[in-house]
Amino acid sequence: MTGTVRFDYMTQLWRDGLSTPYARLLDEARAQAVAAEGAGFDAILVSEHHFDAEGFDVSPNPLMLGSALAAVTKRIRICAGAASLPLWNPLRLAEDVAILDHIAGGRLDIALGRGLLAREIMTLNPAADRSNAQRSISLFRESVELVKAAWTSDALTWKGEHFSFPPEGVRDLSASWYPRNPAWRSEDGDWVGMAVVPHPLQQPHPPLFTPTETTEGMTLAAELGLKPQTWQPCGKRLDDLLVHYRDERRRLGETEAETGEGVGLLRLLFVADSEDEARTEIEPLVEMIGRYIGGIRGKAAFADRDEELVDENQISWFDFLRDRDHLLVGTPDAVEEQVRRLQEQHNVDHFILWTHGVGTTHDASMRSLELFGRDVSPRFKAN
Repeated sequence: MTGTVRFDYMTQLWRDGLSTPYARLLDEARAQAVAAEGAGFDAILVSEHHFDAEGFDVSPNPLMLGSALAAVTKRIRICAGAASLPLWNPLRLAEDVAILDHIAGGRLDIALGRGLLAREIMTLNPAADRSNAQRSISLFRESVELVKAAWTSDALTWKGEHFSFPPEGVRDLSASWYPRNPAWRSEDGDWVGMAVVPHPLQQPHPPLFTPTETTEGMTLAAELGLKPQTWQPCGKRLDDLLVHYRDERRRLGETEAETGEGVGLLRLLFVADSEDEARTEIEPLVEMIGRYIGGIRGKAAFADRDEELVDENQISWFDFLRDRDHLLVGTPDAVEEQVRRLQEQHNVDHFILWTHGVGTTHDASMRSLELFGRDVSPRFKAN
């Protein structure tokens, strides 16, 4: 483990239904980005979701939002993602990410996901339907490799299971005024290679991440060179994933890979002057998350391996998640203790922290960021 802990702040555009003006959500996101930078966070994350009138996360374009946050910050990295890769044309994503990397001055990270919600996938790209796991994974794998190739090739050619570029039979007549580059245009004017421009400012490309909660996802991350971000696992179940990712990296030649290295752990954060105040502010959001995320599997989604849940419906979501180290909530001293416990138990040094959401006011979130930056984060930074 390194001497310095990486803290990222995940900001999301939350609203209860459609009543809050969208412009206000953007103003709050910009203010939180500035506050997170001042609080010593290393990166700010923005996600992607579509058609979300309920207000869970009304952020359909993480690259555009990331550009807005880059414009009001100077040091903090911008992590766009997870971008739902199958919902994009891979070459369009490659172009847009590269432009944002330049706009951000090389401060860009990008997380790539397979897509999550059926209403998003089946509307924007039914071919990525996750009920067909083999096809979904194949499409994601090829898309990641294609995006990387677009960032690193001067003349891209691609023939795969899902994509073929440049398209056959296309004559590059629009470039006839320009001296012919044989890597791009044949003597007969056929388009034979693609210049995908610009390439990213960071070479060969921005750091790449991916969200996952499964051993299969950890294997895929290792094979594609993506750093995992994980949320729901805890205890021995989390250890199982971390060990699996380490073993997969070693299998692929990274013989010095350590357990927990390179993995980002997502946790809900709220810092306040007292335990009671912290719980009062964040509990409505915790309960909402429980109803939303836990609506299918219930509390078992966040339980430990082999844990037998008894009368779990009699336990509040707050108490259930807190007791399993899913919540970093309380006074600065309590939050520090919780972070250090996760470090010691799982050897992780990258935390993705999440404060703002339905039921939690913008002002309360800003106060939590202030306390975190003043009284928590400095204790984890190397001198």
